[in-house]
Parts: sequence; structure tokens; C-alpha cells
Amino acid sequence: MRRPAALCAFTLALSVTTPVLAAHALSVPAPSAVTTRLTNSVVPNLAAAKLVGHLPSTQQLQVTVALDHPSTAGEIALQRALYDPKSPSFHKFLSPAQYAARFGASSADLARVTSWLTRAGMGVAYSSPSRTQVVVKGTVAQAEKTFDTTLNSYSVNGVTFRANPTQALVPAGVSAVQGLQTASSYVLPKRSTGNDLCFFECVGGYEPSELWKVYDLPSASTGHGVRAAVIGEGDTAHTIAGLRAFEAHNGLPQVPTRSVFVANDKTSVDGDGEWQIDSQALTGMAPDLEELSFYFSQDLPSVANAISAWVNDPAGPSIANMSIGGCEVLNLALGTPVVEQPLLRQAAMQGRTLFTSTGDTGGSCLLSPLVNTNGVENTGIPNPQWPSTSDSVVGVGGTVLYTAPNADETRGESRDLEYTWTHGGGGTSSFIPAPAWQKDIALVKAPCTTTYDLKPVVGYTPCRGVPDVSMLSGDILTNGYTVYNQDGGTFPGGGTSLSSPLWAGVWARMQAASAAPLGLATPKLYGAGLDSFYDISVGSNVQWTAQPRTPVNPTGWDFTNGLGVPVGTALLKAVDGVGASDAGVTNASLPLDTATSVAVAGPASAGPCGSSGVYNDPAGDVYPFPNDVDLTGASVRRVGAGLVVTWSVVDVAATPLSKQYDFGFSIGAGNYEVEGVLSAGRVLDTAHFVDADSFADLGGAPTVSTSGNTVTVELSSAPAGTLSKVYARADMMIGPGGTPADLPEYVDDLDGSSCAAV
Repeated sequence: MRRPAALCAFTLALSVTTPVLAAHALSVPAPSAVTTRLTNSVVPNLAAAKLVGHLPSTQQLQVTVALDHPSTAGEIALQRALYDPKSPSFHKFLSPAQYAARFGASSADLARVTSWLTRAGMGVAYSSPSRTQVVVKGTVAQAEKTFDTTLNSYSVNGVTFRANPTQALVPAGVSAVQGLQTASSYVLPKRSTGNDLCFFECVGGYEPSELWKVYDLPSASTGHGVRAAVIGEGDTAHTIAGLRAFEAHNGLPQVPTRSVFVANDKTSVDGDGEWQIDSQALTGMAPDLEELSFYFSQDLPSVANAISAWVNDPAGPSIANMSIGGCEVLNLALGTPVVEQPLLRQAAMQGRTLFTSTGDTGGSCLLSPLVNTNGVENTGIPNPQWPSTSDSVVGVGGTVLYTAPNADETRGESRDLEYTWTHGGGGTSSFIPAPAWQKDIALVKAPCTTTYDLKPVVGYTPCRGVPDVSMLSGDILTNGYTVYNQDGGTFPGGGTSLSSPLWAGVWARMQAASAAPLGLATPKLYGAGLDSFYDISVGSNVQWTAQPRTPVNPTGWDFTNGLGVPVGTALLKAVDGVGASDAGVTNASLPLDTATSVAVAGPASAGPCGSSGVYNDPAGDVYPFPNDVDLTGASVRRVGAGLVVTWSVVDVAATPLSKQYDFGFSIGAGNYEVEGVLSAGRVLDTAHFVDADSFADLGGAPTVSTSGNTVTVELSSAPAGTLSKVYARADMMIGPGGTPADLPEYVDDLDGSSCAAV
């Protein structure tokens, strides 16, 4: 995670002042258009820094200029409606062209502002299709003339940055500028190029396949057909070379790549290590992506331009990752959210998700007179990192993971311990209201003090909490992820820079399996249910302590790990169940089973789903099912020509007897069964099929997987028809002493009055 060269004050001076320019600042007469001075353009407490000197007049720079949005209230209202299931606008996402037509600035305003910005010789390097953002480039001398200010070099504790000591002059209709100062810019961390961070053997250099199993990621959904992106700066050549080495070592397919450079001469390679972590973590979790795009700006002060390019790209991926951020308070004071929040909101309105890291300074932020040097530090001053606090992104925290050893004492593929990383970011925003999906989180209650554009908040409005979720960050010493550089060497990937792209890859798997676009991930995540997350209830990031699930806090959400880490197959079931239901392909009545014992008098005849609780098996025998097993939580969904059926088995009696069951389902006249052994509510084995011939019309046997007491059957092809049963049939019990005992074929099905056509 990269943090800003942060020069914040404990109390930010945001009052309007009349600037007095230095003698060498050359002014150019402004056109007749109305102009104003931006209060959010001067670094707070700049006098505390050491003045190094005036910047060379011929030095080149870029400046990003944000135009006012004509209908901010309308944008906010539509975003809420798009994610409100009761709204007629629910999930009717906009295209970039539709957004521009509805919410973009006018062509006349864009032309007026552009003319003003270029009057002193600066040229246009980028202009967003929504007409809300313009990037101009030129020399320091031209920038000083354009914005009627001085550009100097300053130093704090050996860290140098540029800044303007007086407020920038801008035409009416401009809300913020970025690039005149670099105090709030996101700063790259210093990363090791080898395993020298390990004081002893690195026990946590995980590879992708190990994490697939620890986080129970669905094997049948690996990102096929989904496109994703990494947002950063500089060149991509070394990043792609590292990705190819990573894929070769792990036996993964080569993901096609696309590079989109925004006003970028591709000279910077400073971020190679960061982008290598991002790309290899994301594709490691979703190795069958259709494409990975890189949206790269010229440098870190201009990263908002890369965000804009992704958001406004008609072919832009639905998932992106940006593992950079900075002190929320400093960025608020210098207008960063004014530029970036509308872009992030636009992405959500277009059904896209940006995953962002919450930082590596715990629940704190480095405040003035210090400058953040990207060490793993915790100052004890609570403040989260922007943009993870935006309500239009997913903020991702970090964990340290250890797995149980196998019999040969090598590292295993099951969780032994996972706890909060001491430096994973989290906390409460000071200006982003809590979104609807956090309204039931008891801990999210701290009031907002301002809006993102520095307007006062009237009344009590709870502000957003982060993180939303978490995943492996490692401790950056002995625990993390093995990353490859362009030369084929490795280095330890860690921090929330790792957690965020890992989650982006997990979400790509969810989207690949879904029958409909999922849109912004957070509403789905908060509505997914407890079994979709492993609750991290141990550890602290100094400001905050992990909270277990309790009646008061049933989700276990906290400021260290949010909802927790993913349980992939359960999350897929919850997420895709919602998405498929929207598309009309999931049987909503299937999870309504309540009967575990029924009296039978003759064959069942109560409709296609057998509301009597019995199943007339192929042999024509009908039996009552004893009160020792029950089926719950079934779902069915189409994946291309195939079908995925999932259900859970509950062993009510929890007897010590091992019980062999046939687990099956019916589609139309076809009955499809797999065999498993059940003990104390856990499916122990589904290694073979009772009736392989029953799958002949499907082109062969299905793939069967289990997780705890959940069974998933995946068919590569399946006939159209009505799902009429999901049932269990007691086939055999093993009595005391291990003696097999053949029993009548007791059966149970899920009670439901109707079934969905699949």
C-alpha cells in the first residue's frame, strides 16, 4: 500500500485568504470570464516546511483540473436507486455515453475552461469524455502564469515535494486542481527485491493454488469471460514481463493484456514492484480472465487521470484494483475527493467495482509536520486512507495467515490461524456518509463533520466505516505472497497492496459465474450472509480491535477486517443466488425446507416440488424419512449450457453412526445422483457416483465438490426443464463394530410449492 507524502495539520486551516504573490510570479491578464481562488489548493501549515527554492522554470509538469458537475444531487440520487432493489432503476446501469449525456458538463463550459487554461501556453494532454476533467501540461513558468501562483520546492524530514504557497486562480466552474503540489500525492513504497525481509525461512510465501483452497474458491469459476484492470502510473513492460514469469512458474494460462496510457510518456518504472503485486495477485485468484487492462497515468500526482480513463472507457472492465491511497484529512484539504469521488460514483453508476487498499499504518495517518516516508508505521492518530473510504469502492484490510501442516510437515491447504494484521488500515471517514448497506452495522455511528467538497453537515449523519472486507496481507516479514519481477526473480508481496487485488480476483470469479452483471460489489457483500465470510476475531491495528460475532454485532464487522475474509463457494452461492433471481432462473422456494419427518400414506402427489416431503424414487418405493437428516439452502443456476446445483445437509440427530446417502436432484424426467458419506452433519466423501449412467444424456459425469456440509454438483450440459427435487436417500448405515446394514431407502426433499424453469 502506498501512502501520501503527507503534510497534514492537526487542525486544517481552510479559510479563504487573499494571496500575496512572490515577486517572480508572472501574471497574465485573465479573460473577461469570472475567476476565483481555490481554498483547497494550498498545503496546510506549509510554513512548517523548509523552503528549498523556486522550481526550475523549464521543468515540465501536468495539472489536472476538475469541472463542476451540473447535478451532483441527481447523481447521488440515481446511484442510490441503482442499488435499491425496490427501485424501478435497480441495476439499470449507465454506459459512459449515457452518463456524459445526463451528468457531464456542457460543451460550452468545457470549451470556456479549456480556453482559459491554455491562454499562457499550456497544452491539453487529456480531456475526459464526460467533459468533467481536463489535464494541461507545460513548464513551471507556464503553470505559474496560468494559475497566478508560485511553484517552490519544500522539504520536511529529508522528503522533498513541490507546492504553491498561494491559492491557485481558476475560472468559474472549476472545483479543484491537482499537480501544482505533490504533498498529497500517493507515494510508492520501498520494496525488497528478494527474500531479505525474512529473518528465517519465509513460511508464508503463498502461491495461488494454496489460497484457492484456504479461501474455498469455486473451482468451476475461475474468471472466464471477465475483464479486469489495474490502475497505476508509468510503464507496463516490466509488469507484464513479471506476470509472464509468474504464470509460467504456477502453470497458469497467459492472460491477454491491454495497456491504456493517459498523457503518459512511459518513462517511470518506479512502481514496477507495486503493479507486479497487483497484476499477479488479481490474476492468481482469477487465472482465466479474458483480459487484464492497465490504465496508467504519467505519474502519481496524476493518477486521477487513469481512474477517469477506466471509468470513461466504453470497453472498460467491470472490475479494477488500485492499491494506493493517502491520508484522508490531507486529501480532503487539498481537494482530491472533489476530483476522484465523482469518478468513483460514475463507476458505480456504470456497474463497475474498484477495489482499494486501506493502508499500512493501521487506523492512523501521519500528520504534520511529518511527511509520510512509507514505512510501516502507526502514529496513534486515528484517520483512515482515501480513496478506500469512498462509498463507491470496496475498501480491503489485511490479515496474517498460517496454514496447518500436512502429514509430511509441508505447509498445508487449510487454515490453522488467521488474524488481523497489526498495520492493516481501518476507521471512520470524516466526510463520506455511511451507505445503505452499512445502516445495520452498530459500530458505524461516528458523525460526518463535513462533505467531500468542504460544506458543513447539518444534523447527525453517520459516516462510513472501513474496511468492507479483508484478505491475506501478510506481515511483510515472514508471511505474504510470492511475486515475480521482470527478470524471473521473486520478492515477497505483502501489505494491503496485496489484499486488495486478491479480492478483485475473488470478485472476478463471482462475476464469471453470475447470470447477470453484479455491479458495485459492496451491496452484494453486505447482503451475502454469515457463511460467506470467515470472521476474523483476533488481533488489533492499534486504534481498533477485531470483534467477534455477537447478538449486538451479528456480522462481526469491525474496523480491522470488515465482514471478514471470503468463503468462496458460500459467497458465490449467496451472490449468484441474488443475481440469478433477478434474471428469473433461481428457485426462490427451495431453501424453505422445514420438515424432517413426515407420515406417508401412499405415493406423493402434491405437485412438482413434493410439498409432502417425500420423493417417489425411480424404483417406485416411497418411504418416510427419519428425523436424522435434512436438506437446506439449495440453489440452481445456469452457467452457459451447463448447470450448477448446490445444497447443504444438516445432520439433526448427530448420531455416532456413519451414514451413506445418495444425494440427488431431478430435472424433468431425469434423476441425477451422487453418493456421499455423512457423519455429524459433515459430508465426508463424494468420491464416486451411485448411478453414473443417469448422466449419460449430459455427456458424462459431473464435477462434485464439498465444503463442510455443502455439496456442489456442476454439469457441463443439462437439459432445459423444471427442477423438481433436491433430495437425500439413506442408502446404508454402518452399525456398531463396522457392520454394514442395508436399510430401506428413506428419502427427504426440500419442501417447496413451486420450482423454477432452468
